[in-house]
Amino acid sequence: VGFLIAGMALQAGPTLVAVKLFLVLLVILFTGPVATHALARAALQDKLLPLVVDRSGKLVEGDPEKVAPKVANRQKPAKNGAKPSKR
Repeated sequence: VGFLIAGMALQAGPTLVAVKLFLVLLVILFTGPVATHALARAALQDKLLPLVVDRSGKLVEGDPEKVAPKVANRQKPAKNGAKPSKR
């Protein structure tokens, strides 16, 4: 998508359209990784296991403790705002 927008901006020449296309490109470049990070972090908090490729090239479920131990061990806050009790 980025190359398409950059190509359209170059094709448009030095115009206001090119400036707008470059702004759209910047928004896409910054929001894509942020959204991906937020989705991955939310999935880890819900104890969903990521799919990883092992050395043989086979897809296997990853261990959240190895992927992100701080996120995997985090307790969810109580709905009433109180701190969760340690068990």
